[in-house]
Amino acid sequence: MLSALSVAHGYLPPHPSPAAIATQLNADLGKTLFYGIMVAIPAIAVAGPMFGSTLKKYKPEINTSLFASEKVEIKNDLQRMIGFVEKLNELDLDGVQPKLFMSEEVNVLREDEIKGSVSRAEALKNAPLHDEQFFKVPKVIKHPTPPETIGTSAG
Repeated sequence: MLSALSVAHGYLPPHPSPAAIATQLNADLGKTLFYGIMVAIPAIAVAGPMFGSTLKKYKPEINTSLFASEKVEIKNDLQRMIGFVEKLNELDLDGVQPKLFMSEEVNVLREDEIKGSVSRAEALKNAPLHDEQFFKVPKVIKHPTPPETIGTSAG
């Protein structure tokens, strides 16, 4: 089952990777789905038994001593969370309707309005460093060390 889900996720739209690739390549999603199924069925038939037999051999051992020091802290956190939920149960909610959203307003976006702007020349007047068109800023990304100098001493 896990191999089938894994293959479907990798080969078949509408899962993100195949859908994104199909979109970037302007591919027909119907054909992509058809060819994906043609590849996926044999992949599942081969990978399923192999994956299952591999998992049968894998016996992980959990080192519980790593968690011993955190058990008390986790228990206390959970008890505090349960306390908060129990506090909510004390509220009188008769007549209060559940809400899907925090506000009753719908589509609070404003209309686009063209407003005044400054000219390029005016904006560049305020810049400490500029040319005729652009602001100039100090370089913040340095070139990486050339591969041939890695591991050699510079002296």
